[in-house]
Amino acid sequence: MDPVSSDLNVQLIPLSQSDKWLISARILDMVTLTTTDTGLTFFKFRKRALSFEEYLIYLKDLAESKNLDFEDMKYKMQICGKPRKN
Repeated sequence: MDPVSSDLNVQLIPLSQSDKWLISARILDMVTLTTTDTGLTFFKFRKRALSFEEYLIYLKDLAESKNLDFEDMKYKMQICGKPRKN
């Protein structure tokens, strides 16, 4: 999670963690979906990190913009396990 969020004792997901999670779930493949795509969609929120509810909206927007199946994305992210640390 985001270090600032941890200091404030809230659970927020920053873009860097989101991208790691999407890579781990094999959704972010740099062909169909790129880090540019994720960044542009994430920054529409104008925040450094998103709450879980906002993150679901972000994923839905991302899926719609790239013609991906939102439910399939959520499923892949649920079963992929923890993202690898780079």
